[in-house]
Amino acid sequence: MTVFIALFRAIGGANQLPVQPLREALSDAGFGSVATYIQTGNVVLKSDLDAQALVAKVGAVVQQRFGRPQKIIARDARQWSEIIAANPFPDAVIDPKVLHVFVLEAEPAPEAVEVLESRQVDRERVAVVGSAAYLHTPDGAGISKLVKSVERLLKVPATARNWNTMLKLQEMAERAAAE
Repeated sequence: MTVFIALFRAIGGANQLPVQPLREALSDAGFGSVATYIQTGNVVLKSDLDAQALVAKVGAVVQQRFGRPQKIIARDARQWSEIIAANPFPDAVIDPKVLHVFVLEAEPAPEAVEVLESRQVDRERVAVVGSAAYLHTPDGAGISKLVKSVERLLKVPATARNWNTMLKLQEMAERAAAE
């Protein structure tokens, strides 16, 4: 079985999924080693499905159990490790709350990447590597000019996680792989 990290888009605040029922629903659906991390749509699980089929099945479980559609982006544990290793801003990990990774549904067009990179202002830095966009906001994401426009400018669905969450999910995936 392959270990996957499934990221739910637009979860948090008033739009949360209860994690215990979510874990139970995914386990009941046949996924193995189901674990969640905080209530913002982070699930680590094992499956024999490929990523596309996994996203469809997890989405169907959420729709059936919780009565709402859910957009999900998934990466297997190897891809997740590659995203972490490809971080173009290694100096930014000293403050992991201000380094964000946007996991993209697909690789964006080169022209879209150029547009995004041209919008960097002040001390912010952005880089796209494959199907991940890295955003360093040393003055905080709350005042970032780019944080709300990455997905729109790249024209690819995305969901962002800070560096702490990226590392925690990698740790959870490694634990699931060992089970």
